[in-house]
Amino acid sequence: LVRAPLPTVALKALLLDDRPVELLGEALDAPRREAVLDALASLVRIGAVRRLDAKDGGPEHAVEPLGEVVSRLDVDANIGRLVVFGAALGCLDDMAVVAAAASLRDVFLQPFEVAKKKKKGGD
Repeated sequence: LVRAPLPTVALKALLLDDRPVELLGEALDAPRREAVLDALASLVRIGAVRRLDAKDGGPEHAVEPLGEVVSRLDVDANIGRLVVFGAALGCLDDMAVVAAAASLRDVFLQPFEVAKKKKKGGD
């Protein structure tokens, strides 16, 4: 759970169980309840999940078709949404390049960080 983005994990948990907050709360290194709720709210904002009126202890969220497709991709939910919409609009190649660039840290700083680590290790 620590290495994967929490919205992506929450989306996959919602596909497994209609109570993702409780399901993730049982993990060995469980995220905070508020963090999972924030992750679910971000999934609602991007259209991957729909919020339901939870009456009589029913489910609070439901996965939308976009969420089902995004969950099959092994990427962050926001990046997955970008790729799915790129495919739907006929510009998948361009969006794949944008998604790859957006999912990386600043590529211009990475070589310098590696060089700094080598210098510190060599001294």
